[in-house]
Amino acid sequence: MISAWSNQDVSLVSPNKKYRLSIVFLHEVAMGAPTSGALFLDGKKYPGRFGPSAVWSDNSKYCVIPKWDMPNQLLSLIDVETGKIHVSPTRYSVLELKSLEKGILTGIESPIYEKRTLHLVISSIFNIV
Repeated sequence: MISAWSNQDVSLVSPNKKYRLSIVFLHEVAMGAPTSGALFLDGKKYPGRFGPSAVWSDNSKYCVIPKWDMPNQLLSLIDVETGKIHVSPTRYSVLELKSLEKGILTGIESPIYEKRTLHLVISSIFNIV
């Protein structure tokens, strides 16, 4: 699990080793707050600011990453086959994502205050098969 406060560039290779996701130029969104950075998938830049805590699906079809919409985060899913990004309307405080296996996203919301464990069915959030 990558910390939402990570200030080092993140580079994640998909499980099938075909794709590389990078979150770079990370900086605090406010003093002492979590970080945000620029998102690239195989060199393609996506608009917006993203948290460093990203995860690949076990089948390498999707990557899920928190997107900042100040002062909250939204879950974003990238379909690597189409390059399209899907953004959930649900707002979260701070997300640390752990895994995306068999369509279930696990992680923690608000890892410091009032911690809440997440177990989310991705297909119901993003309307994917």
